[in-house]
Amino acid sequence: MPKRKRSVDRPAHKCSPSACILHVPSMSDHAFANYERSSVLKAGAKDTNQAFMSASHEKAFVSVLEHIGTHVVQQNEVLQLSSLRLLYVEELKLNGYENTDYRSEKLLKQLQKDPIKEHIQFMRVDHDNADAISFWLVYSLKITVSNAVAQGTSAFKGKGKVGPLKRLEKNPKFHRPFSQLGDNWNVKAEVLKQLEQFTCLIYGESRESSVGVVRAKLLRKMVGEDDKLTAKSKVDLARLLPCYDALKPHVQRVNHRLALYKRADESILEGLMVC
Repeated sequence: MPKRKRSVDRPAHKCSPSACILHVPSMSDHAFANYERSSVLKAGAKDTNQAFMSASHEKAFVSVLEHIGTHVVQQNEVLQLSSLRLLYVEELKLNGYENTDYRSEKLLKQLQKDPIKEHIQFMRVDHDNADAISFWLVYSLKITVSNAVAQGTSAFKGKGKVGPLKRLEKNPKFHRPFSQLGDNWNVKAEVLKQLEQFTCLIYGESRESSVGVVRAKLLRKMVGEDDKLTAKSKVDLARLLPCYDALKPHVQRVNHRLALYKRADESILEGLMVC
């Protein structure tokens, strides 16, 4: 049988059919190649995102350590773990990674593993009321547990929030000192003195300006004018207003928190060189 002649416009293959099949990719081969390429790109992007996330967490943790070093170790302040967690989350946001779900318990574990644990203590504060939320205090080894609790917990038992707010509305002279909180990182002596007077006001002593004097008056009422204070005296010391040494750290913590809020819209520029 004679062989068919190839047409002029159809050049003959210079390779065997099997070789042609191996060298000419099918559609499935193209799809697989694209899949491999996209997988490599995704893996690279995932590694880059993971590195960025880790760097953001590391910077945030360093900021928390610096804050603890300054305020807890050096200045003997008592901080609530929740405020440190807030600082951590804000630092994450500044670094370009937002994670509002970061929990205080996770930060606590990190701090307990860090060498700074040799200079600070952690204490969980529980309430008698089962519905109340427990919280953690972070404080220096230099201060006692009782002082830590006195500084780090609310000292206005039984006063609530509505009562003091109404008194503030009816006494405009205290509006200015409250509005000045957070303007500076340190509380001015004049502002602190006015807030001490307002504390006396919410305990019913509008003419007094010293919390020490008001404490003595209230204690005398609880014990009795002619009776002495003993271990058997039925006195709820928690209902006394805080002494000056306990009131001052309360004001300082509020001032620091407000200072952060008032500067939340300011850019933090680092590493600038002035020529």
